[in-house]
Amino acid sequence: MNSLGKAGESFIKNLLEKSGITCEKSEYDNRYDHDFACKFGRTKFSIEVKHDKLAFSTGNLAIEIMNTKSNTPSGLTVTKADIWCVVLSDFENLTAWFVKTDVLRGYVNGNKPVKVVEFGGDKNAKLMLYRVEDILPLFKQVDTLGEEDLKKLIRTLL
Repeated sequence: MNSLGKAGESFIKNLLEKSGITCEKSEYDNRYDHDFACKFGRTKFSIEVKHDKLAFSTGNLAIEIMNTKSNTPSGLTVTKADIWCVVLSDFENLTAWFVKTDVLRGYVNGNKPVKVVEFGGDKNAKLMLYRVEDILPLFKQVDTLGEEDLKKLIRTLL
């Protein structure tokens, strides 16, 4: 994983933990299942985190579906995460957006991307690009929520 991906994961882990949600990084064998296993109270969930630094500048949000170096499914195609998270960069500011993974899968399966990039990300990912204004409304911004509102939103996504 590159430093951009690590920065996105660190941002999300800190955001969740500030709200009293514990997060454990997936072990190497489970890294394709999800990035974090999280818990608050009796509520348990898993989350996949992607960091898209170009979404606002290009107007397209990238959804990873395949590792082109190993020619194996990855990202949305294989994740077992309950929640898909995208961290977006707007210059120095980061924002965090959550969607139920199955909702995102349904959108991707039912909507043609504006473009497919064969060697995106670290030059190893097949990415489906969707217009930000079309796909982002599926997501809920979470970095602006207080602790209880964040937990309430997570419960609605499970």
